[in-house]
Amino acid sequence: AKAPGLDASLGVKALWGLSPANAVLSPAATLTIPNPDPADWPAGTQVDVVLNSLDESPTAPVPYGEWGTVGTATVSQDGTTIVTDSAAGDGLPLTGIVGVAPHK
Repeated sequence: AKAPGLDASLGVKALWGLSPANAVLSPAATLTIPNPDPADWPAGTQVDVVLNSLDESPTAPVPYGEWGTVGTATVSQDGTTIVTDSAAGDGLPLTGIVGVAPHK
């Protein structure tokens, strides 16, 4: 995946643009997306959820204009989808460009 400022070392496999951009989701939302790489990410694989932040506030989950991890997600038992984990801090905190990358 290529996007402005996206650090290749994150290893992002797919990106989605969610709008309206920068809408705060409280509580954090559950995100379900198609698995972009079932061959590398079989059922039960944990991955990182990354976000490109447009939030300029000092409490933003990721600094403005940067990419960062906002939680984890797990590949479904049938391997077709990825769902954010339910632990605290793993939901989607705001809308924008989000992606999935290998868990670090």
